[in-house]
Amino acid sequence: YRSAIIIQRNARQEAPVDTGKLRNGVQVFLSGLTAKVWPTSKYAVDVHEGRKPGTALSATEIKAIELWARRHSLPQGAIVSTIMEKGTRANPFMRRAADRSERDVQHEFVRVAERVAARI
Repeated sequence: YRSAIIIQRNARQEAPVDTGKLRNGVQVFLSGLTAKVWPTSKYAVDVHEGRKPGTALSATEIKAIELWARRHSLPQGAIVSTIMEKGTRANPFMRRAADRSERDVQHEFVRVAERVAARI
């Protein structure tokens, strides 16, 4: 569990921030001995992987982009058209978080293994 918290912390630091929804949506899901760190916002994959040029936008996505453009005083229609035409650049914040976390997670596994070994 502690390893997942390390990754979650780094993912929240790496996530781009506008409203904070993406950053705050990085959650830890536990199941037995398995922990997953996952961004829960609907647009996390589009931010992380980017959008290919020509990819259609749903009405919900268009509305979200228009709200973003309005918050930043940008022309809403032009932003939507540009995203549809040119796509968006990937921002692999989860990958960066995993890379940043690797040493600390390995240290945590060693620490736990040493505690288990000391009990044997």
